[in-house]
Amino acid sequence: MHVSAELAGEDLLDALRATPATEYLVVEDTGEIYGVLSAADVERAFVKAMARPS
Repeated sequence: MHVSAELAGEDLLDALRATPATEYLVVEDTGEIYGVLSAADVERAFVKAMARPS
């Protein structure tokens, strides 16, 4: 699975929900690989962000 390096926020979460996987290649528009995104890391970051007082 892969996601665009340009995705962020809700757009990124929507892409991850549409194609569930444990890891994603993060790819630049040029096709160059930017890195690897772990679904577990995204989940941890989301939970941590939701736990912060508003």
